[in-house]
Amino acid sequence: MFKSVNPKNNLLIRTFDPMSSAKISEITDSCYNRFRFKQALGKDFVIGRARKLDLLAKRLESHRDYYATLITREVGKPLAQSNNEISACIRHLHYYISNVERFMHDDDIKMSTGQKASILTQPLGPILGKLKDRYDLIT
Repeated sequence: MFKSVNPKNNLLIRTFDPMSSAKISEITDSCYNRFRFKQALGKDFVIGRARKLDLLAKRLESHRDYYATLITREVGKPLAQSNNEISACIRHLHYYISNVERFMHDDDIKMSTGQKASILTQPLGPILGKLKDRYDLIT
């Protein structure tokens, strides 16, 4: 069992049962299958994803106090730092939303040897990343 403890006063916030390997595999397989289906939609899928990122940015902004308080309670960051973390997440979301079209295009470049090369845009699929000692809202 995992415990979420308030680092300021050591009071228990919530407990979590660990997932079994079979449940983790079921979830990751489901994510990958959805990715393959949506990948077939091509550009429309990516534009749709940008709309979802915009909704997420709006939700973070409209519920800023809730998320800042949650970060402060569970991680022990001062409230001002928690608010800064939310602002950083919103900025990152807007960066990707604003550049989605540019990120979709392949690029031809000229190498220092004079040869041409292509940088191909190819989605990798679902990726899970966790950074130590951070309360990442959207990574």
